[in-house]
Amino acid sequence: PSPTLAFDSNLETPAHAPDVPPTALSGRMATAHDIPMLAFGSRFESGNLRRAIRIGPTEYNLILSPDSNTNGFTQWFYFQVYGMRSGLTYTLNIINNEKSSSAFNDGMRPVLFSYIENKRSGEGWVRTRAVTVSYFNNAYRRPNNGTRVSYDASHPNVGSSDSDDGGEDGGAGDEKDGKPNSGKCKKDGACYYTLSMALQFQHSGDVVRVAYSYPFTYTYLRRCTMMIMADIARRRFIRRQALCTTRAGNVAELLTITDFASPGVGERKIVFLS
Repeated sequence: PSPTLAFDSNLETPAHAPDVPPTALSGRMATAHDIPMLAFGSRFESGNLRRAIRIGPTEYNLILSPDSNTNGFTQWFYFQVYGMRSGLTYTLNIINNEKSSSAFNDGMRPVLFSYIENKRSGEGWVRTRAVTVSYFNNAYRRPNNGTRVSYDASHPNVGSSDSDDGGEDGGAGDEKDGKPNSGKCKKDGACYYTLSMALQFQHSGDVVRVAYSYPFTYTYLRRCTMMIMADIARRRFIRRQALCTTRAGNVAELLTITDFASPGVGERKIVFLS
């Protein structure tokens, strides 16, 4: 099938995956018409999926948005997927990584949070039972002008372009079907890298969040801080100050942890510096 845009964080997308009844697949290969397209989301705190492109019945190329104040560097990922069917293996390829190596090739696994499993058993974030996880360089060449992948919504085929140079907009992709291939870059740092995850979801119709590691959001940090400050026994050792504000307007706090009742430096016979 032709590459299909499944998600774009700058565009309105369906709230739910299409409700397509299961089709008997015995005796023949599944096609894109048999398996409904997954729905993706990242419009939540620390979410950073920029675009998802369906390149096969159960395979998707994903493009991440870089963090602020970086030159397009990507490593962290956090997104949501729903509309899956249990028993199928879905392959998710994050195609615009820049690191030449990854702990995923040494046994690391992403973490998953299943809403259905959380309701049933109280299970939280767990390391995934991925079928395969691999990290390798792909054939999506980086532009030579120092810029990074373009996320302009006017270029819906980023990640599936058939251009030879990644496109004038610097988009990742030079294969007509948008799939990573085994071609080697002619020099180090010339290409992007792919993190490929083959996942089997436990429940059909679940809502599952996938992340690089256990998310620690700003909201969670603030909640932890307030819990500590509400504890009379602990807060006497903490001084809480507003250091500055972030570009998003959030307060960056400075926590000083010490015993404020201890003698002053002038009263101490010996001071050790380490």
